[in-house]
Amino acid sequence: MARDQKGNSAPIQKIGASFLSAPVSRQRAERKGGAGKTLSFRRGLSIPQILDSFPSEARSLIPSQIARLSRVIQPYRKWVDGVYAADYDDFTKWFIVQASLCVGAPVKEMASLEKLKKLRSIMRRGGEAHGQLSSADILKAKYVPITSLVECKRRGGRWWACCPFHQDDTPSFMVNKDNTYHCYSCGAHGDSINLIQKLYGYNFVEAVRWLLST
Repeated sequence: MARDQKGNSAPIQKIGASFLSAPVSRQRAERKGGAGKTLSFRRGLSIPQILDSFPSEARSLIPSQIARLSRVIQPYRKWVDGVYAADYDDFTKWFIVQASLCVGAPVKEMASLEKLKKLRSIMRRGGEAHGQLSSADILKAKYVPITSLVECKRRGGRWWACCPFHQDDTPSFMVNKDNTYHCYSCGAHGDSINLIQKLYGYNFVEAVRWLLST
């Protein structure tokens, strides 16, 4: 593996006699923003705890963190655009980009950016469509662990359960790491709020309030 002048690792893909090097943008996912505060998705405060502690700060920090991460990722995105603009066949282009995800791409930053975008979208929808609830209420309800709502067993690093929406003899209902569920038998999919809506026939507001009361 190649090293840059600072000793960071940089992937190199060889196609015939030519080489393409992905930009190194491995940087700490935790960066200070706003008035010296840090919004982190690593170990520490969970999203509900963050919102309980300083919901207004979380609301103001999310846009700035999205902008910062977008700047960090921008060189890699330009490099990917260059790969797809190069004179290679489609499989070679795909292979180069996939290889970069293993050895040089800012994977953690991209994952954090997607999470922040989802949170921003939820907060916007909550403010516009559900005036009876605060954005903090909706986010806290969304992140009530599904494993506390459905009886699950851990298997292969994931949580599984018999689907509560249909007659199921074997576990086909899987809980994902982002606290969403998917049933591989009936195709049901959603988050904590959606789960309660389907289980009890509640509307969105009723489901959120039920989750907040648990």
